[in-house]
Amino acid sequence: MNYKTESLLKRFINWVGNLVLNLVVIGLVLLVAIQFILTNPNLKESIIAKLPYVQQALELKEDNKFSQTAKTVFAPQKKHIAFQIKGDLSSKQVKLLINGNVVGDFASGSLKVTVEPGDKLAIDAREYEPGIWLEITDVSASLNSFQTGQQFWIKEQYKSLNIVKINNKI
Repeated sequence: MNYKTESLLKRFINWVGNLVLNLVVIGLVLLVAIQFILTNPNLKESIIAKLPYVQQALELKEDNKFSQTAKTVFAPQKKHIAFQIKGDLSSKQVKLLINGNVVGDFASGSLKVTVEPGDKLAIDAREYEPGIWLEITDVSASLNSFQTGQQFWIKEQYKSLNIVKINNKI
């Protein structure tokens, strides 16, 4: 009698194991088939799209109406740098460029600009014959690439300054 119950138990365990294995294989095949169907670019015109539950799923996918618009949470903060010509000089021929675009000149003797991380600063004094000293008089606190009091000598040249880098401590 013990022999019969043991074989029945083994047969039952084998049957359950085969059943689970078959269900897993069938599930994987169905999953792959559904992925192929859903990646079809002409899904709306296909025969499968005419099935009732598929139509409902496709309608849900296209319903992208949200009640609120997205808001920017972490935006790069704009910082500023102020330049001044040393001495009582001023020159309209000396220009400050950010990313190759002229943003101002030193007609008033000083210039304050707003910068973002990654901006490339340059001074164009090719049209100004006498040399000048430029000094950075004010810098936003989190700028790493420029320091207050930093000076540049420029004489008839295009001088690339530094790339704006910001200390990203939160």
